[in-house]
Formats: sequence, C-alpha cells, structure tokens
Amino acid sequence: MSKFLTTEQQVIGDPLLLEFTIKTYQGTLTDPTEVTVKVKLETGEVEEFDSLIHPSTGIYQLTYTPETQGRYHVRLETTGALISADEWMFDVGYSQFA
Repeated sequence: MSKFLTTEQQVIGDPLLLEFTIKTYQGTLTDPTEVTVKVKLETGEVEEFDSLIHPSTGIYQLTYTPETQGRYHVRLETTGALISADEWMFDVGYSQFA
C-alpha cells in the first residue's frame, strides 16, 4: 500500500486530502472488502472513518480537517482478499499568516 506522505507541516483548519493506493503484493490495484482509516490525535482520541471516497479501483480518499495543533497518527486497515495495515503521521500547526 502507498499513502499520502508529507514533510511539510499542515495548517489547522485546512482540509487535507489523504489518498490511499491499495495494491496486491504483485502490484495490481485492488479493492479490499473493507477499508478503514483511523486518525489518532496527540490527546489519544481516535477518529474512525469507513465511508471513504472511492474514485477508481484501488484508490481511496479521505478529506480530513485537523482542528488542533500537534502530531496526528494515521492507520489504514484493509480486510478481505488483502488483509493489511499501514501507519504514518503528520504534523499540524498554526499558519504564519493567520
């Protein structure tokens, strides 16, 4: 699986498009039975999303708007023919122009 990665800090209140590309181990785009995204805030609160945008085979998207400053952890889980999980993180802060 591949996912949205960034080295830039995201801005509080700005929508962030998280895009996930899901492939078999042979590299073929595939649709798992179920796709779930979890977002964990620094407070420990976990938000779970299972209604993702699905524009084409193997492509899933979630527009997420961070509301607080800090480090966010993201977990993508799939079930069915492709059972997998992947995790990464992004940072959120205040705009220098707000």
